[in-house]
Amino acid sequence: MFTPKRLVVIIMVLVGILSVPSSVTAQETGHWWHNIEARVTVCKEEFLLGEPISIKVVVTNHHSETVHLSDCIYRSFEFFAHDSSGRLVKRLRGPGISGLFPVVPVRPRADFNDVVFMNEYLDFPGPGLYTVTYLGYIHVHKGTGINQNMKVQAIPLSSVVSVKLRQGSSSELETALSQYLKQLKSRDNRLQRQAAHALSVSEPVLAVKLLGEALEGENGSYPLGATYATWALAKIGTEPAIQALLNVATPPNNIIARIDAIRELGRWHIKRAVPTLIALLSDPSAKIRIGALRSLGDIGDKSCISEVELRFNDPDEKVRATAKKVYKKLTKDEK
Repeated sequence: MFTPKRLVVIIMVLVGILSVPSSVTAQETGHWWHNIEARVTVCKEEFLLGEPISIKVVVTNHHSETVHLSDCIYRSFEFFAHDSSGRLVKRLRGPGISGLFPVVPVRPRADFNDVVFMNEYLDFPGPGLYTVTYLGYIHVHKGTGINQNMKVQAIPLSSVVSVKLRQGSSSELETALSQYLKQLKSRDNRLQRQAAHALSVSEPVLAVKLLGEALEGENGSYPLGATYATWALAKIGTEPAIQALLNVATPPNNIIARIDAIRELGRWHIKRAVPTLIALLSDPSAKIRIGALRSLGDIGDKSCISEVELRFNDPDEKVRATAKKVYKKLTKDEK
């Protein structure tokens, strides 16, 4: 039970809490991320059907310290698209948006203004004006370093933009997409990655043609952007795209580009690649044989088990070790 004296003390404490100055309350609730301003815009007023719809996020840092934007932005977004009559024609969540940048620092009183994701699905009903609503959040952390103990803050972000689509000729579309071929051949990894994402969500026939051109190295040299170009072909996944990947995986192409293509064939579980990968188990390069083994393990087609077992006697120790791991992976469900 409360004695009168104890009751008086409790009342005094409550009065003290309620009478805290508003300035103190403001300091406690005024978080640093309230000083980060973000908005979404489209990169231009009009797009061709079959062209990637590139989206910009503009982030202004009004905070007194450097902040960092995280790459996981793309998994947190969804969008709704309505036509001019107000009818809902598209609704996409999370993976429908592609993140295009790693962790990026934004200094005090500075802006980040760049393409950060692209619409992956261009099957709008047809030409016309669409109203697109973006909902989601960006991940931000403060400070100049990156460590395991950092606290990441999710900042809500929403915007409504207008997207105009029109039907263009094949030559117009190829001209519009050719800019990404130039980006793939640049020495800037960020631009290469952005270009690969763009082509992976573009009209497939033209995209495969341009990606194939990007992978044509001169005199066996490594084509700039090959890592991202092979990823884009695997993501497109059409028959011509897979054939282009298989072509890159075989001699006499650059060995690093071949390894890139072999890795993507496995990562995307392309079963059609199994005969080619089996043939590559006899390649003169141990690195190619290891890559082919790993991809066969990723694809998981048990028809290659006997071929993998033959590599137990490979002259290279690392190939033998990889073959045993892949064999175990392929036979783990067998009695």
